[in-house]
Amino acid sequence: MQPNIKLLCPSRQVSLGEGRRKAFRAKELWIVLSVPPQPPSEPQGPSPLALALEWVSRILAAVVVMVGPGLLGQWADARWGTRHWALLGFAVGMPIGLAYLIWITHARNRPTQRNR
Repeated sequence: MQPNIKLLCPSRQVSLGEGRRKAFRAKELWIVLSVPPQPPSEPQGPSPLALALEWVSRILAAVVVMVGPGLLGQWADARWGTRHWALLGFAVGMPIGLAYLIWITHARNRPTQRNR
């Protein structure tokens, strides 16, 4: 759409449209450019920063699931004088954390009710 251009002066109003130009003398001259309103744009979804923070929180949760049981096992070994809890904690935490990472990456790519 072509904008509508109008030249306004205190004594008269001149419209410039369809190739017509009118010259006049005036002490004051204002140019008014009126552009038709644009239709509202489609919603674009979450910002890139929001998506990055979402993935940081998911990966941090996976790290806690991987390392947390081993650290708790290490604390239990130091408290009770044993040697097997830390090894068992890491042996259980790593596969569960890896399975969680795989699950969240596949869950992100699956269509939801909103995306269908």
